[in-house]
Amino acid sequence: MKIKPIVYLCLVAALASCSKQNVTPAPSGDEELVPIVFNVSGLDTEVVTKTSELTELNTFNVLCTTGSAGSETSVWSVPSVNKNGTEYSTGKYWPITNPSYNFYASNVGMTFKSQGSVITPAGMDTDIVVAYRANAQYKTTNNLTFRHIFSRIGNVTVQSPEGYEAYDVSITITPRVANGTTTVYDIRNNTWSNAVDGSVQTICNVADATVLNDIWLVPGDYSLSATYSLRKGEWVDTAIKKTAPVNLQIGKVNNITCTLPSGNASEIVFNVTLEPWIQKSVTASFIYNG
Repeated sequence: MKIKPIVYLCLVAALASCSKQNVTPAPSGDEELVPIVFNVSGLDTEVVTKTSELTELNTFNVLCTTGSAGSETSVWSVPSVNKNGTEYSTGKYWPITNPSYNFYASNVGMTFKSQGSVITPAGMDTDIVVAYRANAQYKTTNNLTFRHIFSRIGNVTVQSPEGYEAYDVSITITPRVANGTTTVYDIRNNTWSNAVDGSVQTICNVADATVLNDIWLVPGDYSLSATYSLRKGEWVDTAIKKTAPVNLQIGKVNNITCTLPSGNASEIVFNVTLEPWIQKSVTASFIYNG
């Protein structure tokens, strides 16, 4: 009859030992702290001709704030959240004393300002994706969806006027680009400011064909210029120049079709069609396993 208490005590000790092995250690002083861990899906792209194209999100920066938009306070930042299997651990904990956070994330460096996090791109050589989530809640799953912040020129198609042969075709654009500390992208509002004019770029010099480009620009309204010559039998008209506006949208592949007019009396037409820059959404989630 005295065996039962001994067995009972041994069982309690074994359970206690197993329990300790399965508990994630939390900083002392608050047993309710929960690790902040992200899961991120793969990133697929439409055009891959640039070597700096972002094809997989192996690491990203995270900035955490509290407070409402416009009066936020920075809590912590992790400059490099690295991939470990399918998870990205921040090494930070979510205390019950701060049940609501704002998350900013990007694959490049960020600067926190009172109105929210901003990026100052040094140029147009790196594909940039960002994510923002306001009022993420404690002990829930909160998704972050990354988005591209540039406009992108993809295919450029030139069509000759019916019955004519176009040659010496050149289509150019003067891009507004990121330039050091001048240009700022506001992650929270998804807006650009203070972009500067770059060098004139030729985006097509072939008639009756489709040319694949990979040019990244600050989004907005642009003017495209086309210079070309026409031939119809013995008739020739050289160095015709036409200019027309286009609007290039953020986070999209902007394919452009240029329809050349037959003479100076007609206006040139640029049509823009849009494609997704990414085929599959990039998402990150706060994982609560409590």
